[in-house]
Amino acid sequence: MALEPSDPLERATSALRRDAERHQWLELSEAIMTRVRGISWPATRILAVDPDGQAERDAQGSRTFVSSRVVRDALRQALTTGAVEPVSIDLKVEEDHLVHLDLDLVATYAQDLREVGAWARGEAARILTEQLGPLPSFDADADADLTITITDLHDEAGPQTP
Repeated sequence: MALEPSDPLERATSALRRDAERHQWLELSEAIMTRVRGISWPATRILAVDPDGQAERDAQGSRTFVSSRVVRDALRQALTTGAVEPVSIDLKVEEDHLVHLDLDLVATYAQDLREVGAWARGEAARILTEQLGPLPSFDADADADLTITITDLHDEAGPQTP
């Protein structure tokens, strides 16, 4: 006697494979994966500056732009640790200029959230400078340009009594 798989997904896959009338499961699976691969985050271009804060790179007025996806990904990587993780990273761009960064972070319980905020602000400033250059109109120390919200994770049930 053969044992049935205990995983519901394995059982469903086995049933579809055995069912002669529904032999199209491979085509269905491929159609779903094609749609999933087609999902993308909207992106905007952000003007990058040279080390002197100038947007024009040469006498012809050439400019360099960086995708907001690239900046968001770099921020996510830098702000993800074992104790802190970004929930959302919102870049507000107007006329190709970064005008505001809103970070929503979650941190593990029992951390000094002010220290976490200061660390996150420093990391965000570092990443923005790496990716976009020293933006003359963006001040990472100003709440008007960079907002950080931190939620700490803790046990909702509280301490357990024996």
